Amino acid sequence: MLVARSQARMTSVAEELAALGAAAVVPLVKDLADPAAPEEIFQAVTEMGLEIDVLINNAGFGDYGPYIHTVWKTNAEMVQVNITSLLHLTRLFLPGMAARSSGRILNVASTAAFQPGPDMALYYATKAFVLSFSEALAEECRGMGVTVTALCPGPTATEFQVRANTEGTGIGQSKRGPLRMMSAAEVAKVGYRGVLTGRRVVIPGAFNRVGAWSGRHLPRRLIMKTIKQLHRKRATATLLLAALLAGLAPMARAADEPPAIAREMRGVWVATVANIDWPSRPGLPVEEQQDEAVAILDRVEAMRMNTVVLQVRPQADALYPSELEPWSCYLTGAQGQAPEPFYDPLHFWIEQAHARGIELHAWLNPYRAGHPAMRSDYAENSVVRRHPEWVHALADTGYYWMDPALQGVQEHSLAVVLDLLHRYDLDGIHFDDYFYPYREYNLGRDFPDEAAWQAYQAGGGKMARDDWRRDAVNRFIQRLYKEIKKTKPWVKFGISPFGVYRPGYPAGYGGGFDQYAVLYADARLWFNKGWIDYYTPQIYWNIASMQTSFPVILGWWEGENTKGRHLWPGLYLRPGVAHEEMAREIVGQVMVTRGMIQQAPGTIQFSMRSLMNPDSVIFKALAGGPFARAALMPAFPWLDKKAPEPPVVQAAPDSSGWRISWQPKGKETPFVYVLYLQRAGSWRPEIYPAGQHSVQLPVEAGKVTAVAVTAVDRCGNESKKKVISLEEITNAPF
Repeated sequence: MLVARSQARMTSVAEELAALGAAAVVPLVKDLADPAAPEEIFQAVTEMGLEIDVLINNAGFGDYGPYIHTVWKTNAEMVQVNITSLLHLTRLFLPGMAARSSGRILNVASTAAFQPGPDMALYYATKAFVLSFSEALAEECRGMGVTVTALCPGPTATEFQVRANTEGTGIGQSKRGPLRMMSAAEVAKVGYRGVLTGRRVVIPGAFNRVGAWSGRHLPRRLIMKTIKQLHRKRATATLLLAALLAGLAPMARAADEPPAIAREMRGVWVATVANIDWPSRPGLPVEEQQDEAVAILDRVEAMRMNTVVLQVRPQADALYPSELEPWSCYLTGAQGQAPEPFYDPLHFWIEQAHARGIELHAWLNPYRAGHPAMRSDYAENSVVRRHPEWVHALADTGYYWMDPALQGVQEHSLAVVLDLLHRYDLDGIHFDDYFYPYREYNLGRDFPDEAAWQAYQAGGGKMARDDWRRDAVNRFIQRLYKEIKKTKPWVKFGISPFGVYRPGYPAGYGGGFDQYAVLYADARLWFNKGWIDYYTPQIYWNIASMQTSFPVILGWWEGENTKGRHLWPGLYLRPGVAHEEMAREIVGQVMVTRGMIQQAPGTIQFSMRSLMNPDSVIFKALAGGPFARAALMPAFPWLDKKAPEPPVVQAAPDSSGWRISWQPKGKETPFVYVLYLQRAGSWRPEIYPAGQHSVQLPVEAGKVTAVAVTAVDRCGNESKKKVISLEEITNAPF
């Protein structure tokens, strides 16, 4: 039903609505300046047998000039249209809405409602009345099933300016820039969304919201002086107000927006070799394998950790279907044997991790081909059998190792990584410290690569043997990083080298083991060159260790971070240490890391089994201490620094509390969402996976006064925050 004074204008609008698909449009010619009009409108509706579900009190007008010069008849009509008719119509239609426990009322006020307005004193006062009345009525209607919304637009491009004689003033002539008049369509859309979501006060436009804030918080004398200048016919007044509001905008944002969520890598290694963490034994039934995986991920989620580093290639085998390498014996008990009934363990882990908002990084050993924990024969498609020229048996220890210097080995290991990237939605690729093997794996002997070394020399190679070995590993790491970025730029590449670069680095520290000379891992070079996205040196020693002190070693690595990559030390949850002592040490190392790497801290724990006991002291110490609040993975700006679009958010009260819902906007699918909740003036963030688009906030959860939801992409970029004040929404349960 349309009500207006002009039959011709209303007929035109009715025809437009009908063409857009309106089922029925009923025009009614009434002038709300007539005190009898509201009763006549209500009578007409009643006689037609109609029920009004949404009442929009939009009529209103203003008059410019000092009050002493105004015409009383115009004043009386303004009060009648802007206030009395609005009150009368509301009083007539509200009882029916309350009886049906359903209805919405939209009263159009103005940003003029937030402060007095010299030279338009009566108009400003009428709009202040509408705002005050609407807010009070909204509170009265709480629990009735009826919502009341006050729409407070700023200057809008309508016939108002002509009727009010404000053309040419600072308000009436702004057509561009921060104080540009909004169109009627823009204001209507904002008001429409506001009334549907039950918001109590809706202010379209950022500068209008700042202006409203200013009207309630700045000195009244300053505000009235500014408004008076704006009403005078001076173009410079617009610039004056724009400068004033621009200066106040940061203050308003600071008061309204939640603080940034904490950023921290909280990871854990899940080892499959020798069934250290998962599955608990070879040949475990599929259902039990999956139950164990779910239990691990539930535990990770309960600790508010955000990353699992899962070992998917412990010894040139696979915990997933692969045409390149055999099924792992640690999964089924026999290398090359698929799980029965068949399933894809890696796909299962990724799906379950992402359903919890947890990143899944695939951990591969690039050169190990056999481990003494293996209790089955090697499959026919194992490199041990298929390419014996690539592989060396290390004494009689049970270890088999591929020769890192051979081109075929490098091509094969690269193919395995690229196969994973092409087929799985992984978040990261991860290598540990096993490049050339530790000497004890070969009973103290040198690596048996004589044939490859002789071939290199015969081909004219000039490097010393140790340098040649390191060069082989260096070239592979560099090439692998480039290929990962070429295939999926957002997938992170991380390495966890031995914790100390070399003895004497830093001077006087470092212990006795030399990875540079034994594992042929030039870990400092890879870090300096930026051939990784994150580095996790295994600093498995205590804070107070004299030769390998945790903060001293971490400080040396931080000094080598020339490319600004992420440095997240690996921590060892040593099972042989008293639980209380280990818990204190690990919490201390997490806090030391935060203090030394303040911009983007993080740690990765080894390993998951130490956290799985229901009474784990370490679990309780971390979950109740440094991990008590949620944290996002730090961003990777060198991979991508473009933030996703913010989601579209709605908040609606219901009988049990609040329902907050959101939908993604734009082409990019977020990885997680962050829901910010304000209680008692304090903000607290919660992280939800990409597949979740709503949350129910029960009454007993405590009074929530405002919310905001952001989208976070695969590289940790977070969208802008848009705060929704729940106190402005009627029917609230709190």
